[in-house]
Parts: sequence; C-alpha cells; structure tokens
Amino acid sequence: MFNKILQLHKEFQLEISSIFGFFGIFIYTISITFPITLSIPLTILCICGIIVGICNNNKQFKLTTPTVICIFLFIISLFISYSVSKDKILSFQLSLVLFPALLLYFLIIENSNIKNIFWLYILLTIVIFNISFTYIITSLYSVDSDPGLWIKKISNPSFLVPNDLIILPILLPFTIVLFIKTNQFSLKILSIVTILSSIIAICLYQSRLGMLLLIICNIIAGIMLFRKSSIYGITITILLFLLVDWFQDFAIISKCSTIGWKSRLPVWITAFTMFVDSPIIGHGPRTFGIHYFEYLNKTNLPSWFIIDKRFTPWAHNLYLEILAEQGLIGFTIISILLIYTFILSVKLIKSDNYNLYLLSIAPFISLVLILVGGFFELSFIRHWFVIIFFILLAIINSLTNTKKCLNKF
Repeated sequence: MFNKILQLHKEFQLEISSIFGFFGIFIYTISITFPITLSIPLTILCICGIIVGICNNNKQFKLTTPTVICIFLFIISLFISYSVSKDKILSFQLSLVLFPALLLYFLIIENSNIKNIFWLYILLTIVIFNISFTYIITSLYSVDSDPGLWIKKISNPSFLVPNDLIILPILLPFTIVLFIKTNQFSLKILSIVTILSSIIAICLYQSRLGMLLLIICNIIAGIMLFRKSSIYGITITILLFLLVDWFQDFAIISKCSTIGWKSRLPVWITAFTMFVDSPIIGHGPRTFGIHYFEYLNKTNLPSWFIIDKRFTPWAHNLYLEILAEQGLIGFTIISILLIYTFILSVKLIKSDNYNLYLLSIAPFISLVLILVGGFFELSFIRHWFVIIFFILLAIINSLTNTKKCLNKF
C-alpha cells in the first residue's frame, strides 16, 4: 500500500513538472512574438524552472553531457573575452539573453518525452503563425512601401530589421512535420496557413536570405520525406514568391541583381581584421559595433566594394563575429558544439523508428538552415536567435535521450 502511494506521489510530481515546464517554455517563447518587455515572461520562466527543479524526480538534465559541457565552456569563453571589452555594460546586457536560453534548455531536457516534444512543434508553429500574420497585417495597413519602416511600426525588440524574418524558414520544418504527423484537422489547417503566411511575409519584407533558406528547407524536406506532395510544395513556394514579388514590382529580384555579396565583403573583412588584431580572446562579447568604424577606416578596401556607412552592430556572419568578439577560444568551442549537435541530428534521422525519424527531420533541417544562415546574417546579438538556438539544441538532445530509451526495449 505504501509503495503504491509513493508511486502515485512520484507520478503526480512528474505531471506537475511536465505542466509547469511546458507552461514556462510556452509563455517565454511566445512572448518574443509580441512587442512587449520580457521581464514578466522571464519571471514566470524562473518560477517554472524552480518548480520543475523541485518536483521532477526523474532527472534527465546532466552536467556531464557533451552539449552541456560545451555550453559551459562557451560561457567561460564569454567571461574571458569580457575582460577586454571596451564597453563592459553593453557586453553584459547583450549577453543576459543566455540566462533565459539556458533555462529553456533545462526545462526541455528535464521533460524529455515524445509527447512533450510534439507539443514543442505545435508551439513553434504558433510562433511562426504569430510573427508572419503580425508582419503581413502591418504591411497591408501601412501607407509607405519600406519594409524597414514596417518593422519599426511593430516595435518588437526581438525583430529590428527585415532580415530578422529568417526565423520563419528556420522554424518552418517543425510546421511541415506537424502537418504530416498530426491527424487533427485544426492542426492541419494551422500548418497550411502558417506555411503560406510565412512565404508571403518573407516576400513582402524582401528578405533574400529568407527566400534562399525557404527554398533549401523545401528541397531537403522533399528529399527526406520522399513524398510527391513535396514537389508541389516547392512549386507553390516559387509561384507564390513570384506572385508577391510581382505585386512589388519584383523588388526582391531587383535587390539580388543590384546589391549582393559586394555589400557584405567590407563587413566580413573588417571582422576578420578585428580577429587578426586579437586572435585568442577577441575584443569582447557583442562589441563588434563598437569597433566597426575604427577597423573599417584603417582597412584598405577596393573602390568597387559597396561600403555601408551606417552603424553596424553585427558582422553579418556568425562565425566571423565569434572570431572577432571571442577569438579562437570561443570559436573553437562553438564549432565543437555545432559539429557535435550536427552529428547527433544525423544519427537521429537514421533511426529505424518512423515516429522518431519523422520528429528528427525538423531539427535536422533547422540546424542545416542555421549553419547556412550563419554565413550571411545570424548573430548572437539577436535575442530571438539565441532563444531558438538553445531550444533547437534541447530538442535534438531530448530526441537523442528518447532514442536511447527506445533502444533499451
């Protein structure tokens, strides 16, 4: 009798942990889609983290896992480079997003199971839906035709420039998998509407990288799913892009032909020059913008380069940015983390369990898109990217834990 009561008590604690864990994840993640301060969502996330830490008797978060060790070492590299930062307050403030990101990682890992992971796919689909519809409606009700002004009207601190909408294709694989996996009509409709609205939003805000990642997403998903419908998906994406761009007098196509890699090269060379000047520990986290003009002015660049004289707080290249700000120490650690996570994701998509294979497709494609997008735009200065990056790490590690459990039976 006592053992039965004890077992019921443990099950109750696990249920409480699961409910509060997902509630904290949901509140904070969905909050980045709204133009609000994140102090209240962060407080809720902290409270939920404490409850999960107390109630969860099935501990899955372990400090000895390779991913956690890499994250820990990366944070140490932040402190090392922080010591040489010219603006320590700025470096500290822009690095604080790591705190909620780590909490999200902890909560997802602690509640690792197929059911909870599937709920995350629904959550990420809602995130895409909220972002895409908000930005579409804003553009339709604006009298001006400048996507940059539309972004300012929304006043969301997580999304500052049109290229921030690359979050849509990065998360879209979760919506595609949700559409295929679910049997619920409402979720099917939500998935379809979300996919279409994402394509329209990326076109309206003229994100070239967004369209590139969207096409890559569709191609990889089509290959991995082996479905004829994926061909239709790629065709619809291209046709919808051409249709929306036609209404904008082919603004995106014009941008591709007039402003290309020439405008990125000066920024990349400047970042590399910063790295050469301080190769081991860099110049301090999130300080690229502080040093940009100093190093740009003393770098001899060819006259045919398109040099943007505006303030540039990030390097438009995740890898060069880490080299410039955290040197070889930070770059080596983040490279090991990315390579290890990619290996885990490849192992997951080789699973013989179809249900696990299907769930593994989304984080694999998202990680590939992040690796590609990192060459052109992504940055740890972006709040949404840090949050999504750690959620992705947690999902891949959660699926890996699930695979290990399945292999035992």
